[in-house]
Amino acid sequence: MSERGRKLENPVYLVLSSLIFSSSWMILSFTFPIIGNSYGVGYLFTGILGALISLPFLIVGFFYKNYNKKMINFGMKAPFLVLSILSFVMVINQSFYFLVPVVIIGGSIQSFFWISTEIEINLLEIKGHAELYSAAWGIPAGILPAVIGSILHLVGYSSIFVITGSLFLLGFVLQPVDKKDKVLVKKESPDLMMVLPMVFVGILAGFTFFVLIPLLINRGIELYLIGIVVSIWGISFAGGSLLLNFLTFKNIEKIGLITSLFVSLPLVWIFSFNLFTIIAVLAIGGVGVSVGFSKILAYLSETSSPGTGVFYYESLFGIGFIVGSLAGSALYSYFAMTGVLILFAAPLMYLFLKLSKSFFDNRNKSRGLIKY
Repeated sequence: MSERGRKLENPVYLVLSSLIFSSSWMILSFTFPIIGNSYGVGYLFTGILGALISLPFLIVGFFYKNYNKKMINFGMKAPFLVLSILSFVMVINQSFYFLVPVVIIGGSIQSFFWISTEIEINLLEIKGHAELYSAAWGIPAGILPAVIGSILHLVGYSSIFVITGSLFLLGFVLQPVDKKDKVLVKKESPDLMMVLPMVFVGILAGFTFFVLIPLLINRGIELYLIGIVVSIWGISFAGGSLLLNFLTFKNIEKIGLITSLFVSLPLVWIFSFNLFTIIAVLAIGGVGVSVGFSKILAYLSETSSPGTGVFYYESLFGIGFIVGSLAGSALYSYFAMTGVLILFAAPLMYLFLKLSKSFFDNRNKSRGLIKY
């Protein structure tokens, strides 16, 4: 392919880049809570692992507010190589004391890739790229957990890490880089209340991977079944992202309300917690996650400068992921399902407050108390 084609402007390379990286990272990160749980360290420890993966998004996102070409190229290229090396090392060393450094290094370097790619998408200002990107990295979330769960069940970890290392290495070779700085388009800062649902998206994701998975393991559910359950969440997310690529609704307030409603559904588990309700909640929640990820990113691309928009996007998601994994693990450890109520009441409260404000604003408007 020509050099002109080796750019993220080309949707083939955008999809290929996202697919390879997200597939590799999904495989690698899926093993983290499972390995941690195998040492019998409890929910709090696996929650800490989730927090360690998410915290770098806040830090890296802040520094990338003032990005340049070299920073973007580093972020889109180096994570493939670093994570490939870590994966191959994990083939021979899966000890408890090695896991934490791998999570810290891996979690830190992977944040560079997502943030750099999202800034690049913002700079390109190509309609549909945000939705295409979300669908591309969402597809592995729908396919791989079931596959990886089955492989772990049958043959263990080593073969998984060989696959992961090889995929990361392939991505390093194929990933394009930019040749020149793009012009920075000055835009306003986004409305924080409109993008706040990214926190709730992060809460559901963090809880699913670093609390729900260990919880199901401790209840005697086989790894291949856990993989299937998580895959259902991923399938609904990927399917929603693909569908949203063809739907154009730009009311960011409604997008936030839909997202908040769908990701608050784990509250159902307070009344009934079994495989059927878990699957149903994750399937609907995955659609809510897809709405938040794709449409809020599209909104930020249209309203904010690239560095600022991505900082909001990833920081809010990172905060939510930390809350979902760390606070979620602590709440479940001490309060069981009551902790789930506390955790997922947040998106429901946001939904209630926004609807109440809209109701009173409309009533005041009809009475002529608000002038436009």
